[in-house]
Amino acid sequence: MWDREGPQTASGHGVGEAERMFGWLTALFGRYLDGPGNGLLVDRVGHATLRAALAPHLDHPGHGDWHRLLKAMEAYLAHAVRTQDPLYLNQLWAGRSLPALAGEILAAVSNTSLYTYEVAPAATAIEIAMLAELKRIIGFPEGEAQMTTGGSNGNMLGLMLARDRAAARCKQEGLWNRRPLAAFVSAEAHYSFDKAAAVLGLGAEAIIKVKVDRTGAMDMDALADAIAAARAGGRDPFFLAATAGTTVRGAFDPIPAMAEVADREGLWLHVDGAWGGAFILSERHRPLLDGLQRADSFVWDAHKMLGVPLMCSMLFCRHRGAFHDSFALGDTSYIFHEAEDRPDLGPDSILCGRRADILKLWLEWQYYGRAGLAKRIDGYMDLAARAEAIVAAEPRLELQTPRRINTVCFRYRPETPVDPDAFNRSIRDRLADSGRALVNFAWIDGALTIRLVICNPAMTEADVDHFFSLVLETGRELEMAG
Repeated sequence: MWDREGPQTASGHGVGEAERMFGWLTALFGRYLDGPGNGLLVDRVGHATLRAALAPHLDHPGHGDWHRLLKAMEAYLAHAVRTQDPLYLNQLWAGRSLPALAGEILAAVSNTSLYTYEVAPAATAIEIAMLAELKRIIGFPEGEAQMTTGGSNGNMLGLMLARDRAAARCKQEGLWNRRPLAAFVSAEAHYSFDKAAAVLGLGAEAIIKVKVDRTGAMDMDALADAIAAARAGGRDPFFLAATAGTTVRGAFDPIPAMAEVADREGLWLHVDGAWGGAFILSERHRPLLDGLQRADSFVWDAHKMLGVPLMCSMLFCRHRGAFHDSFALGDTSYIFHEAEDRPDLGPDSILCGRRADILKLWLEWQYYGRAGLAKRIDGYMDLAARAEAIVAAEPRLELQTPRRINTVCFRYRPETPVDPDAFNRSIRDRLADSGRALVNFAWIDGALTIRLVICNPAMTEADVDHFFSLVLETGRELEMAG
């Protein structure tokens, strides 16, 4: 079905090659994104079969054959998980946004890097303007912001900013010959804090996990006890992280109360809003992030609820100059030639080469506007409320934890005497293996829970109903099978 390569120029590129290639790709990708495929999220085959079908033939001599490449891409897409499907419910991201996808293509086609203005003038102007608008919305109008490679990276950078404020000259001299530091996070905070502490030389033991209440939010009395115990044990408290939307429950730590503690104890307050930060756009649900303007730093992933293709993540800081103080280092005179009207973004970033991920968010914003994105987020919450109501009305289902946002943690209650954890794992695995629905599982207070995440713009009430019908049908099948 694909036309063969056309005549070659002296450079080795076919006449009109790029235009022809994009015509082929448009047809291929359009069928993948719009078509129903085989009706399944994924066609499950064994790993050995996938390797045999898809592993590159590294000894192939190559003949500039686009037909070969397009057939390889078809094979890849045939076995890729269809994350745009409304019943792809497995992670904190899903669906597709065509405007943002256009931004992904724009970034790749222009193939620039956002470290110097000289090579990325348009992208630099867009990033500065886009992040300025977001700083205003967040409540950091005089602060600063930058793109990162993801929420985990943003959490590490927030911890680094706090470390450098707490330990003078540690950027130059390290952390030798000083009392160890202590950072406080929720017991259900993201694991990236543990890794960040190791990378930054603090040691994973510097991360102190504070117990949570029945909703999954940090317990303030437990925090006070943890700070006192750390000091008594010879550590200097310096960092406090509030999670705005925990990975499993979707819980929100109490930012205003934590800001009071941070002020009193001299701690850097960081808010991990990689998942729940998007609620800042919604007038209905913005109160979930009350107190955010008092934080010192804030992380937000636009590739989660906003549906921007991975990756598109941002770190915001309330204190202008903090990025330079922590991240600027080394002789960069060979690359950065900044002038007053030519701002280079590289010196104040931990990264050097960096793709123009901001283009995806910029086009998403241009197309939908803040109001359109807020409507999408509000719609997720409405669908989650419907899911919660289905669980409450169905005797065979039970809610595992109070629902706070668009994450619903529930499980099936088998009538037969079986291990409920193993039974619910079997429901989840059978749905995944069949390709009908992909939903994840986790553990809450030692019990397995099915974690339903609603963040796909294409999802409807009918899709929510269909998902639960599949869960109930699969549960019944397993019970009948004994």
